[in-house]
Amino acid sequence: MNTGVDTMDTRPTTAPPEGASHDVARRLLQASPPLDSQTSITWDTTAPDDAWYCVPERLPLFGTPLWQRMNDKQRRETSRRELASMMGLALWSELLLMETFARHLTRRDPKDPRTQYALTEISEEARHSAMFSKLLDRLDCPDYRPPAALHRAAACFLPSRDDLTFATPLIFEEVLDRFQREAARDDRVHPLVRQVCQIHVAEEARHITFARSAMRDAVRRTSPARLAVQRQRMGVRAMAATRLLVNTHVYRDMGLDPRAARSQVRANPHFRETLLWSGAKVVPFLTDIGMITSTERHWWRHAGLLQ
Repeated sequence: MNTGVDTMDTRPTTAPPEGASHDVARRLLQASPPLDSQTSITWDTTAPDDAWYCVPERLPLFGTPLWQRMNDKQRRETSRRELASMMGLALWSELLLMETFARHLTRRDPKDPRTQYALTEISEEARHSAMFSKLLDRLDCPDYRPPAALHRAAACFLPSRDDLTFATPLIFEEVLDRFQREAARDDRVHPLVRQVCQIHVAEEARHITFARSAMRDAVRRTSPARLAVQRQRMGVRAMAATRLLVNTHVYRDMGLDPRAARSQVRANPHFRETLLWSGAKVVPFLTDIGMITSTERHWWRHAGLLQ
């Protein structure tokens, strides 16, 4: 049985050389067409009695005293609500990405293949959002997305003038991709969830490739002063991103003390290891291209993505 250990991620850990984002975009435009979640997913799939909705070892409460006091049914129910929270976060980040892209592309040459691929990506993100929305409907949980006020605040601080636009969404995409990539291969996870994750990670691999190549080019074109500001801002956003992975409303709805649950999550060595694991792809890449330096490392340590 697959226990969820991530040993099959073959995505490259470095981006193409300078100027390659133009060629990367052209190549990705010729890639295989996206899958249609309406026809590729068996939406009426029923859950086996022993199904999990997330890889249990990745749940924030896994291994805590609260977790030890739960029975098996309560643990699986926690996984269902945690998945609803993660899918809500994924949906929120997709919507934010589309909004950011749309502002960014108003300044771009429509004949540029990078612009054309970004427009293609917006259409794919729209389909992902519809897919996540449909999965949330099947999960039948409360709406655990970040509040609208946070969405508006995040949108105000996202850059839109150049390809550094990809910096913050890349954090969300790569961190969530790690969780979904692992769940897609774990046969303990509900088959409907695995189908959704399989479609998403296949298409996100292209999006991440594009974002990485665009960011590498953008860093080389950006002035040192502006780059210093963006590195600080991205460190703050990384810390906010990982905070959103823990939603105390989930614990409240499970009948747990939210304060006690949050305290145990913060002290949980299993979850600290999970956070480091979730950043194991994106942090080395951002360090390599100069978006994380010694000046910003404290933000990434506070985020739990760096030791």
